[in-house]
Amino acid sequence: KMTSTTVKFILNGKSVVVEDADLLAPLATTIRDQVGLKGTKIACGQGNCGACAVMVKYPDQDPSDPPKVVNSCLFATGKLLVPHGLVSIMTVEGAHKKDDVGKMIAECNGSQCGFCTPGVVV
Repeated sequence: KMTSTTVKFILNGKSVVVEDADLLAPLATTIRDQVGLKGTKIACGQGNCGACAVMVKYPDQDPSDPPKVVNSCLFATGKLLVPHGLVSIMTVEGAHKKDDVGKMIAECNGSQCGFCTPGVVV
């Protein structure tokens, strides 16, 4: 494939290498299918529902700036290729370890079907 290559990035604080990554594929697909983390979901596929939300921080961002929340169903995996450093991504699995939002949602029955809850936690 002409649109595939090796992609390296930081995912939930750990270095990840994805071989033969489809650069045009949504980041959510890469995270789910090639990395194996299933918390990030594609629901609407249009960036409306937020089920696919992840946090992204580029290496050239000011360290004091917070990461940006993006809809990973619309964020191409190829956007992880940068000339220097590694892009940092945090999914619901990483966010769950950092705070108690997911725990509070579960304990207080804060979701209905729960499909978009990972995006809410992020």
